Amino acid sequence: PAPKVKPARPAKVAVLDFALAGSAHPDLARVLGDAAARGAADETGVQVMSQGEIVALLGLERTKQMLGCSEDQGCLVELGSALDSDRLVSGSLTLLERTALLTVRLIDARKARTLARTTATLVDATEPELVDAARRLAHEALTGKRLDTRGTVRVRVSVPGASVTLDGKSLGASPLQGTQRVLEGPHAIVVQKPGFVRWSSTISVALGQKYDRFRSF
Repeated sequence: PAPKVKPARPAKVAVLDFALAGSAHPDLARVLGDAAARGAADETGVQVMSQGEIVALLGLERTKQMLGCSEDQGCLVELGSALDSDRLVSGSLTLLERTALLTVRLIDARKARTLARTTATLVDATEPELVDAARRLAHEALTGKRLDTRGTVRVRVSVPGASVTLDGKSLGASPLQGTQRVLEGPHAIVVQKPGFVRWSSTISVALGQKYDRFRSF
């Protein structure tokens, strides 16, 4: 009989908290790191380790000692060895006034060599938009493919004279019919017309989903 072939173990990818610069809030370091871990996990065949799991494995103090070593080759090799990780995902966010620059690097943990780098520049970005960008950049760095994280909402309001907003942003005055590309997750639609009760609805949009919302008075 032919010898049994052991299945190859999945590549192990450790995702670090983001390094922050400028006016970025400190809480974003873990939030964006978790989003990048989610983006890496969107690729099948890899085992993803988030920062929380890294802390659980190495302990808080040792993890703190290794934070910020994304440019130090010796430190990267040590970190990869300690985590038994094949690759590291390291990200950074620089927030200056209205502009946010996100960068994600995929690093060979054994050789401390950058394998891929992805970047995005956003203007007046909300936190959900930053989270979405971190997820997409990590996925692209790992796979070389872009990840579509949006769905479609089509809003139709037939009677004239109403104001329509989606997530607080005006879509214009009715009558209107338009299609909006939105991030995965919940979204709020509000229709207001003088003399009528304010109408609002929250919808949850999944990846690639097309959602119709029609309103008549």
